[in-house]
Amino acid sequence: MATCPAAARQFQSWTVPELRQFLITRGVPVGVSLKDELVQNCYAAEQLDLQRKPPITEQLEDIADAKAQKLVLNEGVIRLPDPDGIQFGWEDSPHSFPDVEQSRVESYFDKSQ
Repeated sequence: MATCPAAARQFQSWTVPELRQFLITRGVPVGVSLKDELVQNCYAAEQLDLQRKPPITEQLEDIADAKAQKLVLNEGVIRLPDPDGIQFGWEDSPHSFPDVEQSRVESYFDKSQ
């Protein structure tokens, strides 16, 4: 094995499912790797200091929390934030509009009538 013997021994004692889980939680693809490959990848992930990523359920909870902070439910009515108070990501110019061809605009109006 080409890895550092002391660090490799730590991972060598792990089972294949433990090695796979270690890599998956750090976003490293595992495929159908052999144990020696998994050990080397675990060592590399440790050397690169890849941090554990939260499980998808935690990520979905974080997204739901962020949405809840943006929408306020008041007596069954969803109230959006005041547009005048939103500053990030908004522009006061038409330069951010997508390119539109006149023929497409005419086609849209023809279909809507």
